Amino acid sequence: MTGLRVAAVQASYVLMDRDATIGRVAELTAAAAREGAQLVMFPEVFVPGTAVWIDTTTGPTSSVSASTRHPDPRSSRHRLII
Repeated sequence: MTGLRVAAVQASYVLMDRDATIGRVAELTAAAAREGAQLVMFPEVFVPGTAVWIDTTTGPTSSVSASTRHPDPRSSRHRLII
């Protein structure tokens, strides 16, 4: 059985600077590779970062229900496969 060494990055992006964030991804990926990582994972929306206004909203304004947008994670259709 072959193993895969994975690095999960917990870092911040450079706010409002896509190019600098991509440079940060390159630096962090290289550092993880030096430590033996074969796969490097970054948080969702690390590039380009979350929108500046994301914390100023009061929540979703769509008429779609929350249960439709965020299905029950225990559902067999929404399991994380590792």
